[in-house]
Amino acid sequence: MSASVAFFCRNPKHRRNPDIISNAITINQGEWAFCPNGAIDEHVWERTQTTNLDALKHPLAREERVTA
Repeated sequence: MSASVAFFCRNPKHRRNPDIISNAITINQGEWAFCPNGAIDEHVWERTQTTNLDALKHPLAREERVTA
């Protein structure tokens, strides 16, 4: 995916299984947002360094971008 993702969901319930990472993205505040669980609601959005979906799905890249 080439679209820039600006938000990452930090809800602990949405990160239960690190081996399952969704391809689902949604819109938050007019920008793309990614939830690793693919949940529909109860997100805890945190702005990330804007990146693409593939980078957020990779565990090491995801932690670098989300915590920066």
